[in-house]
Amino acid sequence: MCSLYVVWHDRFKEFFFSPKDLWPTWMKRMRRFRELLAETGLEGLVTIVEGESCDERYLRLVHDEDYIKFLKRSSELGYGLLDYGDTIAYEGVFEDTLLVAGSTLKALKLVMESKLRRAYQPFGGLHHAKREGAAGFCPVNDVAIAIEYARKKYGVNKIAVVDIDVHHGDGTQAIYYKDPNVLTISFHMRAPWFYPGTGDVAELGEGPGYGYSLNIPLPPGTADETYQWAFKEVVPRAILKYRPELLIAQLGVDGHKDDLLGGLRLSTNTYRFVTSTLKELSKKLNVPFLGLGGGGYGERSAEAMIACVVGLIDGIPKDIAERLDKAIGEERTRDSSEIFLRVKEAVEEVVKVINSWST
Repeated sequence: MCSLYVVWHDRFKEFFFSPKDLWPTWMKRMRRFRELLAETGLEGLVTIVEGESCDERYLRLVHDEDYIKFLKRSSELGYGLLDYGDTIAYEGVFEDTLLVAGSTLKALKLVMESKLRRAYQPFGGLHHAKREGAAGFCPVNDVAIAIEYARKKYGVNKIAVVDIDVHHGDGTQAIYYKDPNVLTISFHMRAPWFYPGTGDVAELGEGPGYGYSLNIPLPPGTADETYQWAFKEVVPRAILKYRPELLIAQLGVDGHKDDLLGGLRLSTNTYRFVTSTLKELSKKLNVPFLGLGGGGYGERSAEAMIACVVGLIDGIPKDIAERLDKAIGEERTRDSSEIFLRVKEAVEEVVKVINSWST
């Protein structure tokens, strides 16, 4: 029996929101992801649903009206920038934005309205966009759009977002920085020169939201061993204490060791570990789970995405498991004691915050 929806659209292989020199890398990732689903036999273990566009009114759940008008106008003009230089405008960018956001909402509707409680949308996770505009290859924030839709349509009160993209989930954090009913947890690389320059442990939220923005900044070079230890120390503790009614994950794979824009040393093992952990937490709490593909710009980005999918599936047959080992298998990476100690210090600070929550 299938245990996971994969929301897919062939258009995902044909565009991106970055400068054009990065498009071939993204297109290869998306194309190869779809091929691997078929080649490994995973295609038969998931339910593939075609993505669809949403009406522009759903963008207004999160984004300012002036920005939406600017995005539409830029799409009609067919050139220019949507931010300071990372996110480009091209003819049809508005329609592509509606497709990505709509496909995320499609995945959300599936897990909220059907017996299958887990879904993966490989192009979603545009976590840098803020209410007032685009940032970091993200013309809108579909994570926040899904949150607001879940609140209005389904009456969901408490939502948790776990973000493992190599870049800090700054847009999602900013939108919910004062909101105690949205818990954001971000694992990301942190260095003085690294985008977006935020995500320190001390960024904990404001007002009623204080304590519900959690950040685990990771030094360059962090590998599987320390990453998985930190994830296991923080995420189950936070999720089981917070008890969300919906669990969303931004599953960016740009922390993989071969990524062009990253700097961590993760293997496919970590991506399978993360999603398997989140799957078990969602089952334990009996809440829907929505996974979004996030960033990824390396030769093995598609393999890391497949590892994410594998972690979300129950009961993989032996023959498919053997094919997966050949297609995506990698050795587990290890850290220096210096990196571990730096991460351990951050984890201890975050755990103190979690322990301070009232129940």
